[in-house]
Amino acid sequence: MGQVVSLEEFRDKKWAMEAGPCSCSYCLERPRINDVEILARDYSELDNVIFGILKIRQILSFHVHTNDEWQYLILCLLNTAYDLDEGQNALLHEATLPLKQYILDETTGRNKRDMAAALLILDLIEKTPVYKSRNQW
Repeated sequence: MGQVVSLEEFRDKKWAMEAGPCSCSYCLERPRINDVEILARDYSELDNVIFGILKIRQILSFHVHTNDEWQYLILCLLNTAYDLDEGQNALLHEATLPLKQYILDETTGRNKRDMAAALLILDLIEKTPVYKSRNQW
């Protein structure tokens, strides 16, 4: 007898069969997103930028672990943040744009809350150094 299945559910099952289960525990755990932990950090410091990038990595590895394109974009952002000197904020903006677009393309109804947190972190990484340089006494 026939069965009615939503298209999204069918795709999820099909991708799960094609990709196979991910064996790393990092991908299997739902990312814990604490707003206070994210917003309380100063993203003009490299340690906090690395925290933000790792949090984005955790979110993307849970939601889109079948696609590897985001890993390259994360590495480009990490490289740009590491080499960043004062006054080179345009480079940071250029590094976050492709990752933002990728996150927007991969956002669905199921993962919109986590993806919004990833976009928030990217905005903070991109705009905090500019804001701090303008408002220094």
